[in-house]
Amino acid sequence: MILLLLAILGLLLWHLALALGTEPSRVTEEASHCPHCRKQLEKAWLSCPYCHARIQHECSACGGRKLVDQNYCPFCGQAEKARDL
Repeated sequence: MILLLLAILGLLLWHLALALGTEPSRVTEEASHCPHCRKQLEKAWLSCPYCHARIQHECSACGGRKLVDQNYCPFCGQAEKARDL
């Protein structure tokens, strides 16, 4: 009986280890590229230092950063017209 419980526990732990090992990370650092010149950018940059294109701006409602071409803020959902600066 104890051997059966240990086997079941071992299978559960093995399945849990597999599930944790294959789950994608929630925090990923994706490489961002300028939509105009395609050079690599850092996430925090508001404009491209190579071609000077505006990449993101602050939402007028919550102050979160969003891409210039997004019509809705991903943080608060506020609708906002895309603007070119």
